[in-house]
Amino acid sequence: MTSLNLATTIVSRGPSPAPVVIEADLAVLGAGVAGISAAVEAARLGRRVALIDGAPTLGGQSVAAAIGTFCGFYSNGPKPYPTLHGIAQEIIRDLDAEGALKPIHGRRNTTIVPYDEVALGRWLERKVASMPSIVPLSGALLLDVTRDGGRLRSARFATRYGMVEVRALGWIDASGDAALAWAAGFACREPNTPVWGTNMMVLEGVDRVALAAIDRAEVKARLIVKSQAYGLRRHDGFLFATFGDDRALVNMTHIATPLDPLGAARMTLDGRDQTDRLLRFLKDEYPPSSRALRCASTASPAFA
Repeated sequence: MTSLNLATTIVSRGPSPAPVVIEADLAVLGAGVAGISAAVEAARLGRRVALIDGAPTLGGQSVAAAIGTFCGFYSNGPKPYPTLHGIAQEIIRDLDAEGALKPIHGRRNTTIVPYDEVALGRWLERKVASMPSIVPLSGALLLDVTRDGGRLRSARFATRYGMVEVRALGWIDASGDAALAWAAGFACREPNTPVWGTNMMVLEGVDRVALAAIDRAEVKARLIVKSQAYGLRRHDGFLFATFGDDRALVNMTHIATPLDPLGAARMTLDGRDQTDRLLRFLKDEYPPSSRALRCASTASPAFA
């Protein structure tokens, strides 16, 4: 066996290094599709934009959660037409050109567009990388915000490589849960009833012919009868084909999502446990059509 003799240099961070400072016209917190859309449009207008996200990659839930479909991009009815513009229109155009879309027409007079998550993720990354006036900052956790009355001035973020301070004239909270507004101490609305999160899973090994032969009403009736035995608290939802010949997307409908950090963490684990239980139900109750099923990914209520 040959050993590698690598030359090394001893380094240390030193005591309390000063934060890296980013100066921008606009700071966007949240690099999902909404945040990236805002950043790109602002950059096209000549603004310098800081695009910040707590995840290590760009794209948010559209690429990191088991969503995999565009909904609401087309009108309802027998002759649907596109209702989108801006980045959404560009995404549909470019992903369709590379064969990364598989529209489903006619379901309740709607059009649902399953997409390839990898293709979408690369599209978003290439779009941001192509615009020098956008400064991406990923893996950044919001610590605190400085404001002057009702105007935000700066925010500090913790990254694995040290502190970062972002100073901007304008701010957009695209976090999806008012993280920036909450940290800034602004008044936030909280619902008086539970927040409902979507619990989803992607199945692989789907036999499309066998799946089409299963009566949906019978499945729901059997779930109602046997949900307690399998520990399933919900027995409604829907399943439809998504991108990939042997894949299907399962929406297990909604369960309560706590707004506190510990409750959200517990619900994440609980949501994944529910997907395991549903997979077991399908394998036990419909063995000919479910023998090869396996769970490819899940999106628990805390994330979708």
